[in-house]
This record gives sequence, C-alpha cells and structure tokens, in this order.
Amino acid sequence: MDRFYKTFQSESAVIISKNKTITSSELQKKVLSATEYILEKGIKENDRVVILGNNSIDFIILILALWEIKAVPVPLNFNLSDKELLLILVKLSPKKILYDINLNKLHGLRNQKNISFPFNYSSSKKEKKENRKLDLETTALIIFTSGSSGKPKGVKLSFNNLIKSAEAQNNFLELNQHDKYLASLPFYHVGGFSIIIRMLLSGGTIIIPNSLKIDDLIDSITKYQVTSVSLVTTQLKRIIDKNFIRQLTDYLKNILIGGSFINNNLIAKSFDEGLPIIKVYGSTETCSFITAKRINSKNDISNSLGNIIGSNKMKVVDNYIAVKGESVMQGYFNQHTDFTTDGYFVTEDIGFIDSNNELIIEGRREDIIISGGENISLREIENLVTEFYKIEDAVVTGLEDDEWGEIVAVVVVSLDNEIFPLIELNNFLSDKIAKYKLPKRLFFVDNIPRNEMGKVLKNELLKIIKPNE
Repeated sequence: MDRFYKTFQSESAVIISKNKTITSSELQKKVLSATEYILEKGIKENDRVVILGNNSIDFIILILALWEIKAVPVPLNFNLSDKELLLILVKLSPKKILYDINLNKLHGLRNQKNISFPFNYSSSKKEKKENRKLDLETTALIIFTSGSSGKPKGVKLSFNNLIKSAEAQNNFLELNQHDKYLASLPFYHVGGFSIIIRMLLSGGTIIIPNSLKIDDLIDSITKYQVTSVSLVTTQLKRIIDKNFIRQLTDYLKNILIGGSFINNNLIAKSFDEGLPIIKVYGSTETCSFITAKRINSKNDISNSLGNIIGSNKMKVVDNYIAVKGESVMQGYFNQHTDFTTDGYFVTEDIGFIDSNNELIIEGRREDIIISGGENISLREIENLVTEFYKIEDAVVTGLEDDEWGEIVAVVVVSLDNEIFPLIELNNFLSDKIAKYKLPKRLFFVDNIPRNEMGKVLKNELLKIIKPNE
C-alpha cells in the first residue's frame, strides 16, 4: 500500500464529502482502524469481499483497508434486482459482504456473515508497517460487467492495471495535487472507481457529491470549484439544460465524455458554451478510458475517439477493436478469456483506426447497448419479454437517444392484436431486471422481419419503426 500513501505527504485535502474534509493523515488512521476491524471479523488475505454502497468516504476507506490485508474488494451495483445480485454472489462465493446500512433494499443481506458500515473508527492500536512490498501483479479488484449473453462477467484488475491506467490518464489530463475531481459516477463502475485511483496517485482531492442527481453534481462543481469531471451523455445534456454553464468555465479544465453513444451535436453545443470536452473510449476490461481526444476546435468534432494513451496498443481483428497493454485486464473471474496469440484482448466494439491513428467506433455487437452509462444486454431483456402473456413474438433493440445515448425499445406482435401500454410490460419486468434496463419505447407491428434462419433483419425492422429516417 505504500505506493498509494507516498502521494499523501501534506495535510492538503484528500476527500471532501458532505462538508467533511479528510486529510491524508486522517485517511491513513481511519484505514488502519478499519483494517483492524475487518481482520477481527475474519477477513484475511486473498478473500473476495463484496462492497455494496453509495459513493462515500467509508467506501474508499474500506477499499484501502481490504488492500492493506491483501483481500480482494468486489464493488457491486446495488441497483441490480435481488435475482441478479444472487446470480453474481453464487458465482463469486465471497467471504463477506460489506453493505451500507442506509441501503434499505438490502435488508435481506443483514445476517451474521455480513458487515454493515459505516462503523465507528477507533484509534488504531498498531503502527503502520513501512516498506511493505506491493506485488503489482496481484489481483487488486474484481468489477462485474455484463457480457453479450446478459450473464455477468467479473473483470480482474491488478494493481499494475490500476496504477498504469491512472498514470496514463493523469498524464493526459495533466492532473496534480491542486486538482479537484468530482466523483460523478458510481464507484461500482470502473469509470467511477478510476477517479479514486487518479486522485490517490496525483495527490489531488476527491469531491463526493451528496448524490449523483444533476442538481447535487452542479452544486458540488460550483461550491468546490471542481477542475475535472467524468460524465456520460445523459449527465452532460442535463447539465447544459440547466443553463448555468458560464459559471463552470473559470475553473473546469477537463470534462470527460464516454460510456455511451456520443452525440456530436451535443459536443458542438458544449464546445460553443466554452466547455473543455474530452471524448474518451474504454471499458471495464481496459480499466476505464484507453483513448482520448480533447476538443480544441470545431474541426475536432467528429466520430473520432482519439489516440491510444500510455504504453497501450490497439489494432483491428476481424473488424473488432483489440487492445493490449498494462491497462488491459488480467482476465475474467472463473471464466476463460480469449486473448490473441500476440496478447491482444478483442473487444465487442466494431470499428477502425484512421490515418491519424485515431479510433473510430462504428458500432458494437448487436445485443449490447450503453444507456446512461450502463451496459445493457438486449438478449437478456428479450428472453424475459417473450414470456409476457400478451406477446406472440418480440424483438428488443436499441435506439439512439439524445438524453440517454441509447435506449431499450421493444417491438412486439401481440396476441389477438391487443394494444397494451408500456407500463404494463414494465410492471411484468420490474422484479426481474434492474430499473435502468426497463424498456423506454414500445412498438406494435403485424410481423417481425426475419431471414430464413430466423434472424431479425434489423435494417428492415428500423424502417418499420422509424419510417421517416
């Protein structure tokens, strides 16, 4: 852990949350206290430990405490349905679950095996051990992401992955101890988690808003004069709609946009407002963003997602983007991971690298969309939709959307030609999938165009539901 703590040499702020400031020395004391507490609870080296909670100081403390004892933290999305969470927990077999006591929906996890937080941090009885060697190739973190089948995949990231990725990102963003980075994305996503590592290594300050609601994000940006923020398209659009942009340009130097379809009209509007936009591309498997493009002029607004950063490499394999380097994951937890013979991981994204060595993404495997920064498997939803008793045939597709980037749309052939409202279908789905996966559009058709093999003809389908485009 010394590699992280060496950046905290002063009493400058490290984390600010709800008007509470935690300095470097205070952070170390709380981490040591938490370490002793979780050791007493039976957590030991190599144990996999789930963390369920909102972005908070305690979340960061627990991550660092687990690393102190060489356990492996696994932050999970608490917005998943009980069924989805159970699927991951069965696969993972964690030693313990650390859960935020304020998350009322997690009442089923409150048992003797699990540990609630926050808890009282007593004075540490032990001195911090110095010069502990950090094995950079050890698995530091497991973050679950959705695969093409809708079955969750645990992405294993090493300390080297986290450090090298953050170093490359910090270098591109020119982050230092004077920077304030808003924790605007959930820590259980790699985009949010990577903010922690960037600031730990740069010596800057993590600003944790009261919530991830737009008004709270805006309040924190202005109150603390945040210098960097990572957003998905949905958040950027809603911030612009608030019409307060001019207040941001005096201190914001980096606004990262990624995680979904990026609307160039929105980027152009942001640029006109004077916002320092950076388009980024990456995934959980690449430990957050791995390419970046700063928008310095109207000529920079294109489909390009920029150049590769750090010492990472990129190429195209059978029309799919493939990546290699110290930012790329170790592999999937308890699941075979395909790397090419020369060590490249082939992503699910279709695209090419242009003459300027900049990445262009043309699409992704047809059954995955990203809506509001969340990966959604269309196949998973389709399998559930077809179980609804009023549906004879159905297909689930993604549609581009100015606010969400992409949304889930359901096209159905109903039994007896009955027209029913979307809310009726979503009520059927609501206890089976997370809220963010619920369809936002519902179309009725006489038949779904398919080829002789039964595969949906997507172009023909779009002509039916979007006839004027």
